[in-house]
Amino acid sequence: MLIKLNLIKTAALVLTLLAVPAKSSNTHRVEQQFSKINMHMEILYEALRVENAAQACEEASKAASLIKDNFDKLKSIEPDYNWTEIRKVLLGVTSKYCQ
Repeated sequence: MLIKLNLIKTAALVLTLLAVPAKSSNTHRVEQQFSKINMHMEILYEALRVENAAQACEEASKAASLIKDNFDKLKSIEPDYNWTEIRKVLLGVTSKYCQ
């Protein structure tokens, strides 16, 4: 009986230790997506500045898609950002520049 109890404790410890990297990995993935959104926004800004419609379309579409795909997780790491409004503006850019 003592062996089973120790085995259960060991299994619980192993599962707990395995769960921690998964959470960290998930957080890291969301932070990567956040960085990609920022990159697309910077390129979009430059594309709009030089009136490059094709690139503006592409970058706005990519950023809007990333926001849609990661919405809840983005809200958890940046709760003060209005992700709905940001995505709405990006979709407006796609409506205007994507032909």
